[in-house]
Amino acid sequence: MDTRILIVEDEVEIREKYKRLMREKYHSLRLAGETDDVQEALRIVQTIPVDAILLDLELGGSNGIIFLGELRKLQIEKPLILAVTKVNSKKIHDAIRGLGVDSFFAKDGTELALEKPLATLEIVYSELETMKKAGAHADELNAQNESEPYKKNIRDVLKEMGFLSKKQGTNQCVDAIHFIALSGDEEISVTKQVYPYVAGIYNTNSSNVEVNIRKSIERVWLREYEQKLRKWYPYEWSQVTGRPTNAEFLINMAKRWMR
Repeated sequence: MDTRILIVEDEVEIREKYKRLMREKYHSLRLAGETDDVQEALRIVQTIPVDAILLDLELGGSNGIIFLGELRKLQIEKPLILAVTKVNSKKIHDAIRGLGVDSFFAKDGTELALEKPLATLEIVYSELETMKKAGAHADELNAQNESEPYKKNIRDVLKEMGFLSKKQGTNQCVDAIHFIALSGDEEISVTKQVYPYVAGIYNTNSSNVEVNIRKSIERVWLREYEQKLRKWYPYEWSQVTGRPTNAEFLINMAKRWMR
């Protein structure tokens, strides 16, 4: 994911060097805007998403400080602020940090000096992206762990009815019932919502899922006693086909697990 950078700098040559470095070397950094004007910079951060600001602290005299003060007043998510300055005083830097500056970099116009804040931004946002992905993966694993006992209960009931646990149609029934139960929607479209969801899990298409589930249901209704079936499926089914439709079976079974 690209990191959106606003350059607030009054030297056109330096802005051009930043942009060239971003094009040629720091490819994850994308220019969100550039300006040498405080009001224009404030307008940009309120108009478009900005992840970080490269700020010339001596912008037009003391305008860099003015910009920081005005930025603090805005009701927006504050970007990361990297101040580029000719001032090399820890005391002054510490005082300015109170205005929201995250890091300071020396301004001398050399290529090396210009690269430092860009390199820092690329590293910081790369690490943040890695952390986000790790967090998302952890959430996914937690969700899977929470779902397993739920699915096991569904699988156990289907086994009691006569479904064979090793059959793909049985496993697809479990995932379909689980999905419907979590949705809590008794009017859910099995064709438009459930089959595509299950197909995605098994890397197949909706038609194959429909056929597999239908064959599994047909097998059970053909081989098991009616009394046993009604114990687990206390609903009417078609006397013509001798079984419920896929949608009837999946939705009715899901009702017992709906929250």
